[in-house]
Amino acid sequence: MKKFLFGLVMCATVTAFAAGPVLIYNYKASFKRVNPVYTKISYSFNQYDGKSDMYTALFDTFGVASDSLNGYLVIPKCEDCGGDWSTFNDEWFDADYEDLTSFLYVRRAGDKEFKAVWKLPVWLYAGMFNSGVGSRLYGHGDDLELSPTSLQKLKGAFLRFDTEVYGVLSAAETVEVGGVESTQTVPYGFLGLQNRVTEGCYSGWMEGTGFGSVSVVTSKTSTSIGFCGTDVEPGTSCIALNSISGSMIGSFYYSYLCDQIPIFDICDMFAPVDYAPISGTWSIKLNISLSTKANTGSGAEAVIKEKMKVDGFYQYLDEGCVIGTVE
Repeated sequence: MKKFLFGLVMCATVTAFAAGPVLIYNYKASFKRVNPVYTKISYSFNQYDGKSDMYTALFDTFGVASDSLNGYLVIPKCEDCGGDWSTFNDEWFDADYEDLTSFLYVRRAGDKEFKAVWKLPVWLYAGMFNSGVGSRLYGHGDDLELSPTSLQKLKGAFLRFDTEVYGVLSAAETVEVGGVESTQTVPYGFLGLQNRVTEGCYSGWMEGTGFGSVSVVTSKTSTSIGFCGTDVEPGTSCIALNSISGSMIGSFYYSYLCDQIPIFDICDMFAPVDYAPISGTWSIKLNISLSTKANTGSGAEAVIKEKMKVDGFYQYLDEGCVIGTVE
């Protein structure tokens, strides 16, 4: 089983993103997030009765907004059916950008100012299965391994992805409060106004899980979407992740005007909360056309730049918290 399961989306032999063939997936996500709303509020200095000692002022408040991400997930394509999947170990989590192998290229629909396409590192974990497919011992002597009773019948799959966001697009956005331009400046991050960074330029994280399907690639099907190159022999197969859909969550840090945080701990109204979640759904689907074009042309990033109509991607390079495009 190991030689097939861990060859599903990544091989250790592919150590550099641009070093070998890739698979490109269409990526979509819809979610809800908090949204800053600058508004004039009449309030009482007596917070319990809400009636006496009334006062009116402009405040930084939060509502909820719907948003979405669209773009592409790019993962390396293995040259054979073997290889260990090096995710979720300390070495890989601590790897520099140039050592990572999978990336998410996304634009947020709510970003009307920068319309930035972010390049985010992705950590993946996947499995494949199907009812009627068991696990058997394969090999001889001390070289026994577990393998599926039938590769051709493997249809189901699950996938988990994790990504972290670093940096902001701007550290000093001037905002309008109550129709008047304020002297306050706030950051503009991955999720827009007031999405800030903490120590180490860390902004937040997203995680998605879901179920879907795999495609079996044999000697009779296009090897451009498989993991075995042109060496697919009769009776043997490789597996390509086809599509996945599921739920996503995340958490991001926020700043506030005048350091007055309008989100409060539900058990302690005097304890402000400086982060907020996102919650929604996501999906990926293998784009055979773009994968083929990337593997036979100038590469994945050139193909994605053309599709998303950009010259470069916003990415964190450990050179400051305000990031820019990298061509």
